[in-house]
Amino acid sequence: MSSVSNVAGKFSAQKAINEARAQAGANAYQWAHAYRMMSDGCTYSLFNEERWMGYLYEPYIAAAQMKSPGGEITVMKSVQTGWSEWAINITLWFMDMHREPALYMLQTDKQLGPFVLARIDPILDRSPYIREGFTGEADSVGLKIGWKQPLYFRGAKSPGSLVEFSVGMVIQDEKDQMDPEGVAASLGRLEGMKKKWRIRLSNPSIPEHGIHLDYLEGSQGEYALWCEKCQEFVVPQWPESANRNHPFTVMCPNYDHPLDKMKGKWIHAVDVPHKSYSMGHFSSPTVQPIEMLDEWDRIYGDPTKMAAFHNLRLGKPWAESGTQISDVSGLPSMGQMVPSYDRPSVMGVDVGTLLHVVIRRTFGGILWTGVLSDWEELGRAMHAYNVVNCAIDVRPETTKATDFAKLFPGRVVLVEYNPNPMATEEKWGDQGGIPLYTGLRTPMIDSAMSLIHTKMEGVPSNLPGDFWEHFRAVSRQYIRRADGTVYVAYVHSKPDHYVHAFNYAVFAGRRFEGSDGERTQFFSPRGRGRR
Repeated sequence: MSSVSNVAGKFSAQKAINEARAQAGANAYQWAHAYRMMSDGCTYSLFNEERWMGYLYEPYIAAAQMKSPGGEITVMKSVQTGWSEWAINITLWFMDMHREPALYMLQTDKQLGPFVLARIDPILDRSPYIREGFTGEADSVGLKIGWKQPLYFRGAKSPGSLVEFSVGMVIQDEKDQMDPEGVAASLGRLEGMKKKWRIRLSNPSIPEHGIHLDYLEGSQGEYALWCEKCQEFVVPQWPESANRNHPFTVMCPNYDHPLDKMKGKWIHAVDVPHKSYSMGHFSSPTVQPIEMLDEWDRIYGDPTKMAAFHNLRLGKPWAESGTQISDVSGLPSMGQMVPSYDRPSVMGVDVGTLLHVVIRRTFGGILWTGVLSDWEELGRAMHAYNVVNCAIDVRPETTKATDFAKLFPGRVVLVEYNPNPMATEEKWGDQGGIPLYTGLRTPMIDSAMSLIHTKMEGVPSNLPGDFWEHFRAVSRQYIRRADGTVYVAYVHSKPDHYVHAFNYAVFAGRRFEGSDGERTQFFSPRGRGRR
């Protein structure tokens, strides 16, 4: 290229930059497009052909048009679709143009450090204008100063940290995972400022709860894609818009027509100032319908994973309530229960006055189930069935369970359910030198129940007479706590010991998932069952 061409190119680029910066104050998108530098050296853009996120443009405009005081926007989002970047850009634009402090909230204090390090600090490092606006007077995980305005970062589980400061805007990122007290405390920080803007965004959880309720109180916007053959904008639907005959094309839900991902618009059900938005992965620049179909085939029958699919991929609330085992026909036959087994097997034990036991092949299928009267009998069963991994309820007989485990080193793990129904992480610990697993009750039972719902578990024809009665006694229900939070749990009206014994046996077999029954993996508390 000639020197004249180089000069012309630089002049053209500078002209474009100047024009962008002249519009920077109009809204947060124009501001980010003018000032925010990305890792590839280009300014932030929604209209890159490889990562087309045109669906964010209207929400940027809506943020600039929020009423004062008291404007609000709600986003019921799917994962990895650019909404957190949208919220960050609005925060920085707000501080620069409106010169009021802001509060950016996450679920816990532990998330603040990684968030600031991964999301905020790179913006300051790469973007000269933004970096100059942040004076360095305060530079910590919880506080930065930009354009002489504080930018606070707080976790909702620490409501005590949400006092003695005022902000003009609160951003609640992943609101459905937040402590209600922290959410309420954050809104109290708006009282001393003029704007009093509020932005909520979250993957949804269950219907008519959390972000879904906020969404229903707003305009209820859905993102529609252009159908050339229908000559109209159409909102993609699951599963109608995913078709294996067109694995890389989003399809019109009414006809076998392709939809154009790069041509869309928001359709709002209600005309109100409070704009609310929801969209799923059908509009994502990086997700293909075949990926969604393949995942659905893998998880179908497991309510926890199906709920996550709706929440995270589709941006929709979902929960299967009232699920019960009603039809046990069609399960693969295991013949009769066997008195012994010479290949490796796994065992689950629910402890009470009696010991309810389920013994399975390592790769699935019940070999024997029944009630044992004492721990000595349980030991004989360990030998007779060549049990290589046994999961035993740690309560109420903690000492006896621990002593039993010591008789079979490396072959027994103690199990309990986390008493907090809102917990989100499984844990490993130690009880008298024996591995102790603290699991999430509902997801664990979901995983076990899915083997019955999907007709995958082999069963003997001579199961104990009350075996299926225990399964029919439990149902999956919504539970609402006094503070208004809602969770999903299995409740039972009659004895359900075999459910838990089967659940523990399925857990004990996790280390063999994917094998043909031989011992191909080793038990590791650190590796959540595998290493």
